[in-house]
Amino acid sequence: MEIDGLVLSLRDQSIEPGSQQEAEVRWTVPDGWDTEVLTLVPGSEIPLQLVVTTTDDGVAVDFSGTATLVGECVRCLDPITVEQQFAASEVFVYEDSRSPRRQQSDKTESEGDEMDKALLIERDTIDLEPALRDAILSEAPLRPVCDKDCLGICVHCGALLREVEPGHKHEFLDPRFAALEGFFSSDSESGSGR
Repeated sequence: MEIDGLVLSLRDQSIEPGSQQEAEVRWTVPDGWDTEVLTLVPGSEIPLQLVVTTTDDGVAVDFSGTATLVGECVRCLDPITVEQQFAASEVFVYEDSRSPRRQQSDKTESEGDEMDKALLIERDTIDLEPALRDAILSEAPLRPVCDKDCLGICVHCGALLREVEPGHKHEFLDPRFAALEGFFSSDSESGSGR
């Protein structure tokens, strides 16, 4: 089994349904693999365990591994690291003219039942990138936190709430009532002198 980046060659794969090949591949993360809050570090290596099984129409690929994503806690903005385990399966099929089972069938595809182009085997190769991207990034937490009990930061002064004194708060006078502040204090002083 040969793999270049995430493009897997099937030239050595047996065409006998049920035939399997297993491999461990060390994949180097390129730029641009991230969510809004987490990212895979470009240049880092992820070991992938691959199992390729021949089917009637193509191959089934099972892959798994562990990826390390980095980002910031959404509550306190401290740097965090998330270990993301992933496992997925995808079935790739030959184009109509190459599929042994489809050659024997006279059935035509019904409207709206077209195959996803990313899941086609072209020139005896398959591209695992879309499936791997989905497996890793779709399972990444949308709101990662450094600790489930993280208190976050004060919305007014930005202080870490875990580091401030108990009862930390800010009092603000609504600017629309600022003119009345002096009115009530002078009124109470004049009223006390009567």
